Parts: sequence; structure tokens; C-alpha cells
Amino acid sequence: MSRIKSARSPTGVSLSGPLTHALPRHAEQRAKHFFLFLFALQATCDMVSARTGRQFDPLAIVREAATHQIDSGLRQNSARDPFDSTDPGVVNINGTSFSKIDAAHYCNLGLAGDFSILKTAAAADRDNAEMVELCEILAGDTVWLPQKINIGPDRVIDQLHYQLAQAFLANGRPVFTPQNVAIYAARSDADIRDFANGKDTDEPGLAACARLYLAPYANLPAAIFDSVRHDIEAECDARRLDRALYVSL
Repeated sequence: MSRIKSARSPTGVSLSGPLTHALPRHAEQRAKHFFLFLFALQATCDMVSARTGRQFDPLAIVREAATHQIDSGLRQNSARDPFDSTDPGVVNINGTSFSKIDAAHYCNLGLAGDFSILKTAAAADRDNAEMVELCEILAGDTVWLPQKINIGPDRVIDQLHYQLAQAFLANGRPVFTPQNVAIYAARSDADIRDFANGKDTDEPGLAACARLYLAPYANLPAAIFDSVRHDIEAECDARRLDRALYVSL
């Protein structure tokens, strides 16, 4: 299906700062979005199935490529800070000052298969419809980053997100557990290290950017577990869902 694009809010804030700050922040946010997306999709399927009697399987809906996108990139004068992937000092430049900036997805997973049927079935109930909307927001949420980052180390995490989404959803409930967060951290760390090591000779600047993703993975369970757990529990309480189906301590 073609990507569903929506404009950014006119009052939206553009997160920036040097890549030394922007990329670790982005890596942590990607992990949060990933687990919240899986929760939202699983909960939506459960809620609509309970109300309609029709069964919806998250595994049959989730797709590898983003189907939704909030915001778009930015193309500036080509003379303004072209991304020099051979210069390790590129990490000190503000993330939104480059000539080619993409709207880089946090989650990058798509909603297809039976999603259109799920969305139609959810429309008759406010709680169901709001959960569908949450799925779409989490799937489409983006941040401005240099294009070379978006198609470089960020693409590595895009691919990993799909692999882990399939594995975690197939392994049963709950999806958000300390064990799964630890798996996410370990796999992300290994894949980013492999990418960076492969770029050291020809693109040391891009390798340096990739290694900025690593710091959050070293302490990811402690960094995100409580905040994501509270978000999931709050949604469960608001929707009258059993917390134990979606999060485990």
C-alpha cells in the first residue's frame, strides 16, 4: 500500500542539537516507540475482536516498511553543511543543519493486511477508534535527521524492528518484558557495531555517528522500562484491559 502521509503540527517543535546529543536520544526514543507500537497493535486487535467476535492477528497486520508518516524532510541550499561521511567531526554538527534532512521514523513498522478492516470495525466504538489512532501515530511518528543517518544506521534499526516484532509477537504474551527489552538492547548493539565496523575505513564519519546509538543500549532496561510500563498500564486502565496481558515485571 502507498504510504499515508500527514503534515506536522504547525506548533510542533523540531528537536535538534549536535548529533552527539541527538542520536543517543533518537536511539532511546526508537526503543520506546517500538514497544508502545506492539502494545497498541496487540491491544487494538484484542479490543476489536472482543467487541465484534472477529479475530485479528497482529502478526498478520504488521509490515516491515512504514505505511504512515507524519511530517516530511527538508532540503536546504546544497552549500549548507553537506554531510561529510568521511569526517568523524561531523558528529559535532547540529542534526537539522544539513542540506538533506529526512523525516526519520521512530518505529518504521507498517500497518497493512487486515488493518483497514480493523480500522473500519473500530470506528463504531470510541475506545477502539482511539487505539487505532494510537497505532497510526506510533507507526508514523518521525524526527528530522540527516538523510545519510536515515539510510545508514537508522536503516539497520528499521530492519531489526521488523525481525523483533515478528519474534516477540509470535512468542506469546506479554510482549513488554524486561527480557524482551534486554534482547532488543543486545541485538541493536550488535547490529549497530557491525554497521559501524564496516564503515570505519571508507566512511569514518558515518561510523562515528552510528556509534552514538550505542550508549543507550548499555542501560536500556533501566532507561525505558518504567516509563513505557507506566504508559502501557495507564492505557490498560483507561481501556479496561488486563495489564498482565501486555506487560510483565
